[in-house]
Amino acid sequence: SKSTPMPGVTLHERRHTAARKNTSRVAEEYISCSAVQDMPKDKIKVPAAVKAAIASVRSSEEDCYLVVGYCSVNKLEVVQEGKGGLAEAKAANLFPEDKCRYSIFRIAHKVEMARTVKFAFIDWTPTGVKPLRRGLLSTHKGQVQNLFNPYHVWLEASQPQELDPSTIAAKIGFSSGTAVYTREVNGKEQKAEDKRKKEIKTRSEKKNFAVNTKGITASRKLKLDDDAVITAAIKGVRDDENPLQWVVLTYKGNNTLQLSAKGEGKVQDMCDKFDDDQVYYGYYRVEETYDEKVKNTVKFGLVRLICDKLSAVFKGQLATHRGFVSNLFHPFHDEFVISSKKDASEEIIRKRIRLAMFKEKSVLKSKKEEDKKEASA
Repeated sequence: SKSTPMPGVTLHERRHTAARKNTSRVAEEYISCSAVQDMPKDKIKVPAAVKAAIASVRSSEEDCYLVVGYCSVNKLEVVQEGKGGLAEAKAANLFPEDKCRYSIFRIAHKVEMARTVKFAFIDWTPTGVKPLRRGLLSTHKGQVQNLFNPYHVWLEASQPQELDPSTIAAKIGFSSGTAVYTREVNGKEQKAEDKRKKEIKTRSEKKNFAVNTKGITASRKLKLDDDAVITAAIKGVRDDENPLQWVVLTYKGNNTLQLSAKGEGKVQDMCDKFDDDQVYYGYYRVEETYDEKVKNTVKFGLVRLICDKLSAVFKGQLATHRGFVSNLFHPFHDEFVISSKKDASEEIIRKRIRLAMFKEKSVLKSKKEEDKKEASA
């Protein structure tokens, strides 16, 4: 017999409600079935040999690489370990056109006089992989990235020409602030660009005039009180052989920077030199650890303290000095602006550096906490 329709409910609404109930019933049956209950939480199987090979790359003292592939539908295996970089791995034909490969590279990178270590992860899924297999591999991506994490740069490639060592070098340069973007131009574009720059320069020269600001210099150019001393101090922070760890600059007048302090101690010592009545630029170096077996990597940072007590006019002038200051301390991995001394501490700085390294938790700190727990137990 036909059921009596509810008043005010259309036929479409009744059908939609019935379909929703049926979908919920099917989902519950699927979740409760034994096959689903017995499915492993991890989509891929990672043997101990693969984990040991990754740890070996991180603890290596020279440039090396590791290439990992599949030995079955969802189980990884070590394809090859080797010395060198992407060029050497390509020469060994480790990236076939019909198989997926995951690889990590240890790359030495120099920031002026400081030697740092960078890690690059490459996800090679070529177009020759069958569509069904490619769909399954897409469900593995998250676990694979967690397995190789942390790394500084990531390259996803499907064509042989995308496996270019210069691409990895450029990505590392951009991540460390030691490279700039460039673009190739033909002859006509270059002439047009040169003409445009010349016109802009001509217009700026015609409009060059002095502004009466009663205290701010007309040129608005920032100068260094002692160029040799300041540049030597900044280079000392970047030099691995120099014990200098930080340097602080402040203003002498409205458009001259002078050396306020420098030191070989902790970053907290630099923060203690700040006051809430001036402008300070603090440049520092710290060391962080990616993995328990990886040596400390050097990171540089810049703190700009612009206190609230300054006049609005002087704050406006500081905006015109930003480019000069950035170029003076370049390169650095992290930069932040504060308005009070209390906003600067070694704990805050290290947390920002760890976030910049895509690692929110310090390995050194977590290791110490685990040792304490074991000792108390």
